Amino acid sequence: MIRKATLKDTESIFTLSSNALDSTFNQDFINDYIIIDNIYHFFVLEENTNLLGFIILWESDKYGQIIDLVVTEEQRSKGYGKQLLTYGLDYLATLGVKTVTLEVKATNLVAIKLYELAGFRLDHTKKNYYGDTDGLFYLKEDLK
Repeated sequence: MIRKATLKDTESIFTLSSNALDSTFNQDFINDYIIIDNIYHFFVLEENTNLLGFIILWESDKYGQIIDLVVTEEQRSKGYGKQLLTYGLDYLATLGVKTVTLEVKATNLVAIKLYELAGFRLDHTKKNYYGDTDGLFYLKEDLK
């Protein structure tokens, strides 16, 4: 089930993010993303009260950004990332968003494949954006 994140989810989100990513937001940032829900939209995916993943979205007018999309390592390759991404894009479309961007490490081939299959295209690359790893910036237009 995908639902809006609440402050009760902060610790679980932080733990999941810390385990899955090289760097993560601190708990205060996570709380801010949950509280400031007029521009940030934070959703969690859970099964039997277990947090499996989350997506953080930002929107302003007709533009949106996927700030983060994370699935627990044990639950990857089961379609949960696609489920969260589809939900997020559909949600942004209901808000009138037409263009969505995201950034991803050039080495994150699984995520890149997911985004490209969802219709994102590479817009540009920033050399060493993540320290010693390039950042790829993707764009999806004409969101429906």
